[in-house]
Amino acid sequence: MNEEQKVTTTKDKLPTKTRIAFWWLIVVGVVLIAYDFIYLIASITKSVDGGDTWDIGPASILLLGSIFYFISGIFISKKSKQAWIVTVTILFIVAICSLGIYIWMEIYSNYYLYGILFVSLLYVLFYLIPLILIIIDKKNYFEMLRQRESEKK
Repeated sequence: MNEEQKVTTTKDKLPTKTRIAFWWLIVVGVVLIAYDFIYLIASITKSVDGGDTWDIGPASILLLGSIFYFISGIFISKKSKQAWIVTVTILFIVAICSLGIYIWMEIYSNYYLYGILFVSLLYVLFYLIPLILIIIDKKNYFEMLRQRESEKK
């Protein structure tokens, strides 16, 4: 591999923190989708058996949020300014909505308070870690985009 090819391949890579956030979004997104899908199926099964139906709505909203979480990981890998903005917006909205829904579900399902706080903290970490990494690495991400644009000209 000659020197020119090395320069182009390193410029095309995502910055380190953004790459970590990308893999975090993909891997954790798949886990959250699986967890929320199982939770939705369990909620539907419980309602069919004559149980409460109140958690089907929040479970489907959480599943939708997990799907958007995964999709935001795909967006950030597209390496464009619009993809960065869409990813940050999706992560922020999904984090706020999912946290609110999860706290609401925990309060109305009669769990102990420490369970609410622990699981809510996990949800906050799942959503805030990639959001913080992407925002911190904004300068490097946009520098990479500028270098790609200057190479195209």
